[in-house]
Amino acid sequence: MNRPRRRLRHAAQAWARRWPRLTRTAPRHYRPADPTIRTFLDLSTAHLQPQTCDELDSYPGVIAYQTTYGWLMYAPQDATGLARAHDWPPELLPIMKLAREHDCAYVLFDGDADQSYLLEVFDWSTPPDPTPFADPNRLCPSLTEPPATAESVPLETPDHDKREL
Repeated sequence: MNRPRRRLRHAAQAWARRWPRLTRTAPRHYRPADPTIRTFLDLSTAHLQPQTCDELDSYPGVIAYQTTYGWLMYAPQDATGLARAHDWPPELLPIMKLAREHDCAYVLFDGDADQSYLLEVFDWSTPPDPTPFADPNRLCPSLTEPPATAESVPLETPDHDKREL
């Protein structure tokens, strides 16, 4: 009973001597590195001004990527030094400090996320004034006409409701 096993072991050892590169394995004490896990602070986009939200990736020293419903921004360790060196909007530094205080490496701005009482909240309900960016003479005529009132719109019934009795 021991003979077949012994023969198999000898054959494997002989094979390993012939082709040593193919039989190398990691040492027993080798352990692959554990994956790096980073956390993020989930905040509402209401903590950013609309203009800041539109231009978040254009500020020097800010690493941000636009997502479908907001932004993913890196919170550096030395946010105070970067904010002093570059002209950042005033609401960015408190957000980055809050993220680092809670050991978060990133901030996820999402339109559906909860608002924090620790940060300033901005009103997004009023649309920005389009006059500095648009020429009123080039507007579409349908936009310059007054809206239709209920009296000026004729009420028509569909043909399938006009049945003869």
